Amino acid sequence: MREQVCIVLNERESPKAKAAEALERHLRTQNITTSRIKVDQNINSAVRQRSPQVVVLDYLLGDYSTGLDVMAAFNKVDPQRRPTFLFFTDEPSVQVAVEALKQGARDYVALDDPQALSKLAQAVRDALRPSEPAHRRTSPPALEDLVCAAPSSLALQRRLKECVAKQAPVVILSGPAGSGLTTLAQALAVTRSKYTCLDTFDAQLFDEDILDFFGLRTPRPTRGRLGLDRSGILEHAEQEDGTLLAFVQSNMQSLWREGNFLVLTTNQAEALGPWAKLAGAEMVNVPALEARSDDIPALAQRALREVETFMEKKPRPLASEALAWLKSQKWPGQIRQLRACVIDAAISAALEDTDILPLLMERAELWASEHEHSSSSLDAVEAAYVFSSTGGDYRRAAARLGCSVRQLHQTLRGQA
Repeated sequence: MREQVCIVLNERESPKAKAAEALERHLRTQNITTSRIKVDQNINSAVRQRSPQVVVLDYLLGDYSTGLDVMAAFNKVDPQRRPTFLFFTDEPSVQVAVEALKQGARDYVALDDPQALSKLAQAVRDALRPSEPAHRRTSPPALEDLVCAAPSSLALQRRLKECVAKQAPVVILSGPAGSGLTTLAQALAVTRSKYTCLDTFDAQLFDEDILDFFGLRTPRPTRGRLGLDRSGILEHAEQEDGTLLAFVQSNMQSLWREGNFLVLTTNQAEALGPWAKLAGAEMVNVPALEARSDDIPALAQRALREVETFMEKKPRPLASEALAWLKSQKWPGQIRQLRACVIDAAISAALEDTDILPLLMERAELWASEHEHSSSSLDAVEAAYVFSSTGGDYRRAAARLGCSVRQLHQTLRGQA
């Protein structure tokens, strides 16, 4: 039988040792089996070996680890065996609390809260209750489910419905990064055929044989074939080296059967001119968020519903002043930036019990500074060093360098 509760506090500090003892005693009076784990250099593996149902964590665990690191140690564990995490700490940073909740912590209780023991006990009891049947995995939205309040969004929705009606074999979605291209591609696929088998290839992340991925290199019973019994989405299509385009050009007449199709997304429409010239291909321009600002209130409300889902409490609604401010901004990061700012600000407002507008302003500025990146070419020596330090993992190395897998691959080949 799995242990019910493990308490992991930095007990080298006297107040935390007393708090851990008091919490353990309080839980045991409620017939909840509880233990405390000594913090040392093996703390992450020690918690994993116990495999408790609930872990009560401090943020700073001495010189050895943090509560976030302990949570990360369970990333590859079967979700059915992953514990519920509760933070019980004197760490004052709201950003730490936000990060803990975003990574899946159930609650964050301050050490000096007079009601801390009762709050934690209630959270533990909630976590130990027999789980209800798992929710169904959320399906991608159809075109009718998209936020379309602005005239330009309604026009875009009509244009995509035209592509569905015409059964276009190739649809190219072009728009700014962060403008919802992936969501639109999925919505188009769902609307086109709710039962289609769909493969998604991101040319910015994958460094593999694209024809083999789509089952076009050689017929294999373990993978369907694009056009025959599967449809596909090719993201960041401008990064693809032309192999797939050449195949499609040569097989356009015989490739598409049973209404299957290919959707491409790109931030560089000019790079996909040859694709647009294919018979039956449709080019669809996705307007920037600035041109569809009437969508912003509904997009912000949708982000608030996400906060309610993972915080398990309803965040305070956005006041008219906050909505007006959101609509007045340029949002260079498009929907991606808007969503991130609303979610972070809503969590902070709930934790601090304060007005959300100043937090929205702060998060928007912070997001912009965090996502600035140089457009200069990739340094070959640095690329080789980072690639080596990741053990030859192209994806991890590219993420650390802030480039695409393809760019990293070309840089390393040019150095050889």
